[in-house]
Amino acid sequence: MGSGDKDVTSPTPHSLLKEELIMLIRFTLVLVFAWALSEATVGPVVVEAGGVAPQQSRNWISQRDSVWVWNRSDNGDSLEMTVRGDVEFNDDYTEVKRISNGGSLEIRETRGGARRRLEIEAGPGGGLSVSYSVNGQSRPYDADAKAWFAKVLDEAVTESGLNAGPRAQKILKERGAGGLLDEISRFKSDHVKNLYFQELFKSGTLDARAGTRAIGIAAREMSSDHYKAQVLAGLPEQVMRDESVRTAFLEAAGTIRSDHYRAQTLLAGLKADKLSKEALLLALKGVGGISSDHYKTQVLLKVAESDFEDSAIRSAYVEAAATIGSDHYRAQALSAVLKRGDISKEAMRAVLKAASGISSDHYKAQVLLDVAGSSLNDDAARSAFVETAATIGSDHYRAQALAALLSKGDNSKEALLVALKAATGMSSDYYKAQTLLKLAGERTGDETVRAAFIEAARSIKSDYERGRVLSAIIK
Repeated sequence: MGSGDKDVTSPTPHSLLKEELIMLIRFTLVLVFAWALSEATVGPVVVEAGGVAPQQSRNWISQRDSVWVWNRSDNGDSLEMTVRGDVEFNDDYTEVKRISNGGSLEIRETRGGARRRLEIEAGPGGGLSVSYSVNGQSRPYDADAKAWFAKVLDEAVTESGLNAGPRAQKILKERGAGGLLDEISRFKSDHVKNLYFQELFKSGTLDARAGTRAIGIAAREMSSDHYKAQVLAGLPEQVMRDESVRTAFLEAAGTIRSDHYRAQTLLAGLKADKLSKEALLLALKGVGGISSDHYKTQVLLKVAESDFEDSAIRSAYVEAAATIGSDHYRAQALSAVLKRGDISKEAMRAVLKAASGISSDHYKAQVLLDVAGSSLNDDAARSAFVETAATIGSDHYRAQALAALLSKGDNSKEALLVALKAATGMSSDYYKAQTLLKLAGERTGDETVRAAFIEAARSIKSDYERGRVLSAIIK
């Protein structure tokens, strides 16, 4: 190598691997950072009109052993209350009455730029030790401080459910179920309402009148589907036996938006040995608000277990089943009502109309076979059956459905003509011949039917199958 040449060293495999590893680490760090940014916002986001920066708002409660903590933050303001041990308040919940040894109550609040801190501990001789400060400066615990503390306590009671159990039981003892329901209506938090409702339900003091009122409060005043469903599910069984309570319950279920919770609540409302017509119609009305085929079918199958001989109930049932998009679930719901026995002519036509909307040949044929297994004495229903069978694309399933109807015999001229047309539309000579042979004994003396039969036979390409069918009609 000359003195003027540059020393260029080729990269070794080891150095190349090292560089690739460094690049991979950098890329991974970028992905982690991006993910962290996407997860940074916790709780609902609120933006002021005309504002540009999102504000966080959250409210959460934690309980571990004997330590209870409530945190609330909203648009830059924050409040934290920590209760350690047993803390007893006065009747109005405006001040602390007693604290167990080693216990304490601490409040830290930032509101409107001011920072307040209050700590109350068990003092000597059963008394209380109070420490209060504003913006880090110690202040006397005077009337203004006490008014502030009373306001915070009221917020803790109504928004977090502080001491919900003992407080609810005290209200029940002094003011009864009606008084506790008045108090529940005062709360804005669904979580807190639920806590007090559960205390009411387990008290054993709830009668039918109070139960109906409780359901009304839950339906009108609670926005959370989760808590609303919890309240309704918590109603005592003996109260649910009252018809007015069950009616209110099923009406309330219709206010739940979640498919899961609505179905869960409707199923709970249908748990009874005997259900009234009104209860069943309300349940079917509630099904209309469910978009999930799975949950909709769950409720319909439960209704089908009931004694619903009333034509209005059966019609409402079939109408609800017709809104199911899934072929599997629609067939399941329609078959359930057919297996209950005789249904009205109108309901049967509605079933057949709903079945015609099934795209799967398998499930459509399944419903038609169930229809054929019931009393199908109405000529209009038989014609509707054949028209529905004609929409089956599979020759096998179409022939199966038509055979099930033809085996019942005594079909009208109109039904036979539609059946012959449906048979003509089959591409398989075998299935077409099988169907026509079953039709051969039906009103072939009628010239119109005979002509349609011969025309259908002529559409068979196989000489053998065509000969079999024509021989059957000539006999």
